Amino acid sequence: MMYYLLLILSCYSVTVHAQEYQIPFIVSPAFEESKQLGYALCAHSNSVYKKEHKLGVQAQILRPYDILSYDVFMDWQKPFLTPDSVLSEYTFSGHNTIAYTLIDSLAKEIVLNGALMTIDSISHNGVLLSYNSFTQPYNGEWKCIPGNTLKTKDTNIMTIWYTYKGNGRDGLFVFPKGMYVDQYPGTGPNYVEEKLVYTMSEPEDARIWMPCNDIPNDKARSSITVRVPFKPNDGENNISVAANGNLISIKEGPLSSDIQYRDFYFRDTTLIPTYLMVANASIFKVYSDWYVSDNKKDSIEIINYVWQKDYDGTKTDGSEYNATYSLGMTVGMMKAFTDKLVPYPFKRYGHTSVQPFSFGGMEHQTQTTINRTWLAGKSGYGIAHELMHQWTGDLVTCGTWGDIWLNEGGATWGEALWGESWGGKTEYMNRMLAKRRDYLNINNKNQQPPIYGISIDIIFNYATTYAKSSWIYHMLRTMLGDSLYYSTLHKYMNDYAYGNAITDDFKSTFKKYAPNPKIPYDIFFDQWVMKPGHPILQFASLREFKENNGDTITQYIIQQKQSAINIPNVFHLPFTITFYGENGKKSTQDIIMTDRVYEGYVKLPFRVTKAVIDEQHDILAEKDTVSGVFLSAESDYIPTNCHAIVYSNAIESRIKVFSTESRDVNIHIYTIQGRNIASISESILSNEQKDLLLPDLQEGSYFISIQGMAKPILLNWQHYKQ
Repeated sequence: MMYYLLLILSCYSVTVHAQEYQIPFIVSPAFEESKQLGYALCAHSNSVYKKEHKLGVQAQILRPYDILSYDVFMDWQKPFLTPDSVLSEYTFSGHNTIAYTLIDSLAKEIVLNGALMTIDSISHNGVLLSYNSFTQPYNGEWKCIPGNTLKTKDTNIMTIWYTYKGNGRDGLFVFPKGMYVDQYPGTGPNYVEEKLVYTMSEPEDARIWMPCNDIPNDKARSSITVRVPFKPNDGENNISVAANGNLISIKEGPLSSDIQYRDFYFRDTTLIPTYLMVANASIFKVYSDWYVSDNKKDSIEIINYVWQKDYDGTKTDGSEYNATYSLGMTVGMMKAFTDKLVPYPFKRYGHTSVQPFSFGGMEHQTQTTINRTWLAGKSGYGIAHELMHQWTGDLVTCGTWGDIWLNEGGATWGEALWGESWGGKTEYMNRMLAKRRDYLNINNKNQQPPIYGISIDIIFNYATTYAKSSWIYHMLRTMLGDSLYYSTLHKYMNDYAYGNAITDDFKSTFKKYAPNPKIPYDIFFDQWVMKPGHPILQFASLREFKENNGDTITQYIIQQKQSAINIPNVFHLPFTITFYGENGKKSTQDIIMTDRVYEGYVKLPFRVTKAVIDEQHDILAEKDTVSGVFLSAESDYIPTNCHAIVYSNAIESRIKVFSTESRDVNIHIYTIQGRNIASISESILSNEQKDLLLPDLQEGSYFISIQGMAKPILLNWQHYKQ
């Protein structure tokens, strides 16, 4: 089956006011539910993200302060008390109390992020600042000059009162009850079941709904309070709020005799970046599942917020939404990841199901937001992906958006890891091969950008940020073996827990805890992460020679054929060649390819009927399978007048090489097992015979291969010391 990159422009028709909006996003071609429903896991749209709001940089932003905590209050009564129709503008008031310390004692101003909001007033260390002491947001930023209230050594406390004013389609989303969403296979027409307000921030939209330092590498503790309308006589038919961390309290207050309000107060005591902060509100059915560790000592509550209709669903054939069935597999996923990685790193977990949602899922810390369509029961891998992010993305967060591959590659590889927990290595490889197909089909001309440092406008490019990046994790696993790979991954997660890591940190961890890999880490990361593309491997020659005792010697030549701008001319690759004979006979040879052409020899007790490059899929490559024995017809391998002979005397062994054409030749000496133990490089002029000294080796049988001639020459050398 062919898979293609789909750029979908999703237009939601609004029945009231006939208003429309468009949200384009990238989907995973191999993701079955995305093909059916048009949604991709973690394919976060940034096309609706206003250019003037974003920083758009890859380097770590170093501002002269460190945020210690956010304490956000948002009054969402107005969005909920407006009529159930789509409005051109929504507003809410809020305030954010920020605790911070100065890194640079000479700093005189504090630059923060903000957009689609008005800064109403600011209190700094208990002093109300004048209006002239701060600016209004422009190009996503604004600044405050605290003057003599600024403490250079102690903690500063700044409270910012602000008013959001926007269309409810950017950073903060507002949808009326009954709004038509779309029609999906199986479930039919979809409508907004209850009025819905939620935030969605990645990469840089938190600044739209709260003033903050909106960068991934300044993590802080957070508290979020959301005020929503409350009708005491409506019982459970009232608005609930979901946010990061634990629900500490629900406080009620009067607005009038008929309508009151409730303040939902959440607190997350672990460090969090702004893009992972979230608040969602609707009339939800709230229920819990529990993960209990094998030792029965640790338990994690999984709190799910879904619409009542989806909680009541009973069908499992995809014809209706069934929350308990679809989300019930989360417990097993948490066990699978905990068994292989470090224990689940937060106090609780949960899901909030929303619709419309122009993404598949978003790994908000402890409270993932998912598209309602995932409740149809066909999105297990998407749910696993978002849960895996709690380790790769939330526990350890990318230091810059240029390092986003650490988050998304880890979560995409986590899909296969979950598959392995119930389907063994077969299911693991099925998932990894699906990601390989996605990447190769999208990147069929090797034109995708490198994994690292990708432009913020395309950081959620599925081919590289997700599919190819997942193979970085896979290739490290196959190169190091499970024991060393997982122990190093544990060290990485523990060393950078609740903090940030960049690509060099990830690489340095493997250098420290898993030294001496088959391919040096500097080369590995340079060719796979820092540069674009992938290797294309082909057999150039597959020949057989008979020894006097009847044994067959197979000579094979593999070439790297990739060729494009900035793509490595040579990839350094560890992989296996598998040889097949009649009646199921099979033999393998492990090689490490460090040149554009690799020549190998293997002694086989059978005639080769088929040879396969990297049958175990240890590397991400386009690769060859050949049937039968052949000599390539390419010009580099057409025979011309050339010969070589080995001779020995009591003192030394030598080789004479002759060619009718000028050649740069490479002479390789192999053991009978195919190990290259010596090499000689020499230039030969036209019609010249070179007489070259061979190295002093132990007695035994060797093969001598001469490359660079019009055809490869293979000699069987029986070396004896006299």
